[in-house]
Amino acid sequence: MRKDLNNLGSYRQVSRAINKLIAEKRLVKIGAGIYAKAYLSKYSNIPLIKNGTDAALREALKRLGIDFEPVTAEKEYNEGTSTQAPVRNIVKLKSRCRRRIAYKKNELIFEKKHQC
Repeated sequence: MRKDLNNLGSYRQVSRAINKLIAEKRLVKIGAGIYAKAYLSKYSNIPLIKNGTDAALREALKRLGIDFEPVTAEKEYNEGTSTQAPVRNIVKLKSRCRRRIAYKKNELIFEKKHQC
């Protein structure tokens, strides 16, 4: 998170350092003020997120203080009651979020909490 770096220098100094790390492909932007550590792919010159994109996107939600839970399909797969593996990264929000959190084509999709 950018706010974690504010005490290291002025706004412009921190921006320059972040932009330098992005140019070196050691950092990638996944949202407004949200960055993830990256490494270069062995096969191409594309930066990939360390520990996986899905985990980084969910960690960003936790760091923002947004409550969420896995969707039903993911819960069933993890419990072993279903063999259908969820393909997309979807979470059910317990609180409001109006941000876009994504890296390249891998976007975190929000499902609204069902109201009875």
